[in-house]
Amino acid sequence: MTTSKLLATMRITATLWAAALAVQAVTAGLLLSIPGGGGIHNAGALLVYLAGVAQLVGAVVMRRRGGSARLVVTGAVALLLALLQGALGWWGVSAVHVPLGALLLAAAAVQLAQVWAPNPAAAVARPISGSPTGRTGAG
Repeated sequence: MTTSKLLATMRITATLWAAALAVQAVTAGLLLSIPGGGGIHNAGALLVYLAGVAQLVGAVVMRRRGGSARLVVTGAVALLLALLQGALGWWGVSAVHVPLGALLLAAAAVQLAQVWAPNPAAAVARPISGSPTGRTGAG
């Protein structure tokens, strides 16, 4: 798979993951306002986990093909936060469940910024060896 196809795949999976998290924010409101809203919110959680795994797998494949570790780190931390957040929600610890949900939305925004950057090579490419910024030459 070419780098451009990998980047397109990362863009799709990161966007799906962010959309799933946004749907979760909406269904959290339904959970509080309508009977049976919890079922919708729980089903959305499965979508969040599946999309999170998909974007993490894409990031790992991209890393193995010469991409940056930043996408892997962002994806792994976010997926771990999602699992922790879901477990806390399951145990009824909403005092932490809700703030972690907000943190997950922020992580999704970071992931989207990384893969949809105007210069995606800066977001997904490894710095050139010996150059902390990854830039070459003057300027």
